[in-house]
Amino acid sequence: MKYKLFLYDCFEKSQFEEELNQLSKQGFNALEIGWISKFKKKDTSYFYKVDILKGNKLKQTKELMDYYDRYSYSYCGKRGRLIFFKGDSKRNFKEREKEYTEYLKNQLFYNSCLFFLTGLISVLYFSFLLKKELSHVITNGQIVLFLIPVIILISSMLFVFSKIMHALQFKANQKLQKSILNPIAVLLLIFSLCLIPFGCILDSISRGKQEVKDVLTLKDFDKESYGKTMSFAHSFIVDTKTFVDENEQGDVLYETVYDISNDTDQYYESFVQSHVTEDKIEMEDGYLYTSEVKNDSLVLKIDHKIIDITASFDLEPYYQKIVLYYKGE
Repeated sequence: MKYKLFLYDCFEKSQFEEELNQLSKQGFNALEIGWISKFKKKDTSYFYKVDILKGNKLKQTKELMDYYDRYSYSYCGKRGRLIFFKGDSKRNFKEREKEYTEYLKNQLFYNSCLFFLTGLISVLYFSFLLKKELSHVITNGQIVLFLIPVIILISSMLFVFSKIMHALQFKANQKLQKSILNPIAVLLLIFSLCLIPFGCILDSISRGKQEVKDVLTLKDFDKESYGKTMSFAHSFIVDTKTFVDENEQGDVLYETVYDISNDTDQYYESFVQSHVTEDKIEMEDGYLYTSEVKNDSLVLKIDHKIIDITASFDLEPYYQKIVLYYKGE
């Protein structure tokens, strides 16, 4: 048994067929051709034909299977819009060659549009990352996971750009040059897929629980406090503490402290834009704002810390006390 990854695009039809035929001469014949193809050692030698699916894939798959069956060619797989057949004797399918050539003539326009679209999506995603959202950088694992789409987009652009180069060579009736971009794109794609479990594991080990310390509790607001533990997360950008305290009287305090290594002002501006409502009171060190009841939320920037507090009671009378606590006074 033998497995093989083919990196040919639709313009490399003849090269694709040639390699399949050479493998068959060596005794390796395809059980199924796809992105990763499976070959089995057999004494029989076959001739392979690569064709194209235009329009509705399901409908044309059936039509082409019936067409090639009349010439004793059997279906042996498909990959994207490429479909593969094999037969005992070599035949020249002029009708299908013409169809294939017509299809290639339109690929420069389609792939140019696709390259532009991929580029636009890349710009939008980079803009999304550059907003300095704290939710993107809570753990090193999250940073890795948010970078994976960047690698996938770069891989996609390399794939499409390779097709554009082949389309230009085809249009100019030049010999197709084997592109190094496809192998690089495949390596980047495989790398991005490997990063998914790595990012998830890294995210998991960067989180945990610990005893309550260096945060306010309901006790500091002259109320009963039952909270004993708080959550923490760590990345090379920010250390995060999250504490939820509540009591039987229905008082609730939700508190998150972000200790940021650099760019605190930029992260603070982004946090205010995405969290603080228009109904807000600007204070010296932050904002009091409304979420459900009057002034029950506040955000502070003190030194390199951003403090986000939400409570089921009015926080305005406690504002100075909260500020002095986090200033260490």
